[in-house]
Amino acid sequence: TPVQQGTDLEQLKAIGERFGHVFFIEPGPAPGINIAYWGPPKRVGVPQRALSVNMGPETNVETINFTYNGLAPTIVKDSIQDKDLNVEIPVMTFASTRIPPLAAMPALPLQLPNVRTTLLDKGDGLSVAQAYARAQGITDKSVDNVVTAQGELDAQRYGGVLKPRGIVGVRGVGFTHDGLYYVKSVSHAISHGKYKQRFSLSREGTGAITPVVIP
Repeated sequence: TPVQQGTDLEQLKAIGERFGHVFFIEPGPAPGINIAYWGPPKRVGVPQRALSVNMGPETNVETINFTYNGLAPTIVKDSIQDKDLNVEIPVMTFASTRIPPLAAMPALPLQLPNVRTTLLDKGDGLSVAQAYARAQGITDKSVDNVVTAQGELDAQRYGGVLKPRGIVGVRGVGFTHDGLYYVKSVSHAISHGKYKQRFSLSREGTGAITPVVIP
């Protein structure tokens, strides 16, 4: 019997994390109406206006720092006693299912077979389908934060508002870190005559997948 602990929001987020999914609510498209999303991080759609670094008058990013976590990629190697078939079946993952890719050199396939392996939490009696779904969720989540970027932009020079849970291009930092990223979070700092946004970006590896980043 499923047992819930905490609020409904915490429960929805916890369920999503089991499968490498996210849950959030966006306002709109009309007053008094919201849209709830539960699923893989949204990596499709038109990229937001690019974050530009060291590009003279087009520069809109004041600070940005990148981190590469080569130990993040994780695959699952385990087995499960199927509760319906009553046989032991291997459960393994080999690659991420995040689409479309955001990096030309994703860490997971490039580092095989020297990547971290883990086991499943099988305490609640999973079927084979459930076990594979959770195993894939572990691998998908592990590659989300291989490359992360933290920074601050000038929203007035940016000419808009950077929104979280979408994709954005970064340019002016070299081939290794140029390209598209998933926007994990955005916070706002507003004062008299100033509007700054602090952002957190992530993707599964290095290298741009596009020859140019559209401004």
